[in-house]
Amino acid sequence: MEITVKEINGNTTRLTVDLSATVGDLKQKISQHFNVQTSQQKLSVNNGQRHNLDDDSRNLSFYGVSSGSTIALLITNPVPIKQVFVKNEKGQTSTYDVDVDETVDQLREKIYNKQRVPLDQWSLVCDGKELKSGMKLKDYGIKDKSTMHMTLRLRGG
Repeated sequence: MEITVKEINGNTTRLTVDLSATVGDLKQKISQHFNVQTSQQKLSVNNGQRHNLDDDSRNLSFYGVSSGSTIALLITNPVPIKQVFVKNEKGQTSTYDVDVDETVDQLREKIYNKQRVPLDQWSLVCDGKELKSGMKLKDYGIKDKSTMHMTLRLRGG
């Protein structure tokens, strides 16, 4: 059967799939044609009612897809989110959501926005190492649920 795949920008592409094809089979075909991973694809069909094609093991016919149907394709860019903990000098712990490619500076900005301690008055330490500006969190091996310590800089003359 021939179906149309429509991207969010309005571009359409015709694909031929078997009558017995599953959602997973269609995602594989889309993956080859659009050069995008199956995990990044969100598919839906509107045949009087909108259905998300979210079960890769189901046949397309289960969702009412037939020859001539138009499948909406949304390509997502899933970024693995991690939660990290930052303990301040008072022993209070705050939680921050970070992505894998986030820099130390981006995390410091999030901490500043929440705690309002001027950036030049503290540093971050994880596993005994001070986290340097310009580096990425992954450069320090920071994983989901890692704890960092916000240490105040000594002031004086």
